[in-house]
Amino acid sequence: MGSWKGHFINQSTETILEISPKMEFFLNNLPIEGHLLKQSSSKLIFEDHYGYQLIFTLTSNDTLDLYDDAEEKIYALQRVVANQIENES
Repeated sequence: MGSWKGHFINQSTETILEISPKMEFFLNNLPIEGHLLKQSSSKLIFEDHYGYQLIFTLTSNDTLDLYDDAEEKIYALQRVVANQIENES
């Protein structure tokens, strides 16, 4: 859970991923349609409405790897603290 930032394919600016306490997923404040398939202490597997999986693996307290099944790529995301998001807006 929490907010994470990183660069995604074909994007020059950072993207903010947010995972809410209710396990709702947002990219740059826009909801990602889909549902949670599996949850453990270090991994979340989310399936989007197209049937592709997003696999989130916590690699440290401040780093999250995102495997995007549609792009077949892994992205490294960094944890964002609340005031970082406000300062970047």
